Amino acid sequence: MDAEIRDVMIHLVGNKSQDQELFLSERPANLDEEVRLKLGPYFLNRFGHTFEHFRFSDQPQNSVVADEAKGLFEDPASLPERSKRLAAHLYACSTHPRIKAGELYVTMLDGYPFEGEAVRAIGIFKTELKNGYFEVKRSAASVAMAYREGIDINKFDKGCLILEHPTEDELVVMIIDQQSRGDEAVYWREHFLGLQQRKTNFSMTNLALQSTREFVSDYLDQELDISKTEKIDLMNRSVSYFKENESFDKRSFEETVLEDPEIISSYRRYRQDRLQRSEPLPDESFGISMPAVKQQAKVFKSVLKLDRNFHIYIHGNRNLIERGVDEAGRKFYKIYYESES
Repeated sequence: MDAEIRDVMIHLVGNKSQDQELFLSERPANLDEEVRLKLGPYFLNRFGHTFEHFRFSDQPQNSVVADEAKGLFEDPASLPERSKRLAAHLYACSTHPRIKAGELYVTMLDGYPFEGEAVRAIGIFKTELKNGYFEVKRSAASVAMAYREGIDINKFDKGCLILEHPTEDELVVMIIDQQSRGDEAVYWREHFLGLQQRKTNFSMTNLALQSTREFVSDYLDQELDISKTEKIDLMNRSVSYFKENESFDKRSFEETVLEDPEIISSYRRYRQDRLQRSEPLPDESFGISMPAVKQQAKVFKSVLKLDRNFHIYIHGNRNLIERGVDEAGRKFYKIYYESES
């Protein structure tokens, strides 16, 4: 199922705080067939690996993109005027000194595959970085070479797809941003698009693993005297729980992973503290998303670092490693094993 790109509006959006230009096109870009065929994969391929979904915020100050998107779905012929308002809104949000000038593309797509249906979508993309290349041209008597700069055909810098949900009365948004941290990232996701995370199995799994890692790494030390090997074991068993089960249940997680009554009590206090601070909290039960597990498992550390001499990777039974102090006061770990490779 291949999505079909309609007309594409291209505007030039600079950094407002640096008095750079905002140039608004009056009509869609004139694209030849070769460019049009390459634009579809260029804009859409990376979204095939995007599992995090967002929705537009309910806050009135964040409604610009949502309002223009709804109007565009109702009247696709309004693309030129609505895309200009989107570009002007992005320009107004581009005040951080590290935000780069670039090209803004706004288009509509038919037949985008989402949850087993072919839906309409609006694509908003921004290219910023330019790559150098040599252009070689042949004349009648010789071959000439010139240096040029252009857009990387393999990736754009920022993008979003706004989808009509096939069964629910809401718009679903997927985003891509090369800059994932700092104010430069916040301006695209929050200031320009005005998004908040949509509750899905992916977002719940992501949040549950993030909060578990925070609980074990930071919170647990404040309440209990727990060794690094015990913390690593908790991390490993947490990841194993999410890998081996199709759904999360808070009670079974406490009983099979945390086990110790004191750790379970501490975990419940941690959840209550998050709730009192109005921080997001995973539901007590939800379906586990394996893409989220794979993403989060990469940052769960199972390495015991000893001074600058040794790194011990702990992947299994923590009862096979013992911690102690010798008669000279030197700390040591004793490791039991059956075979080596």
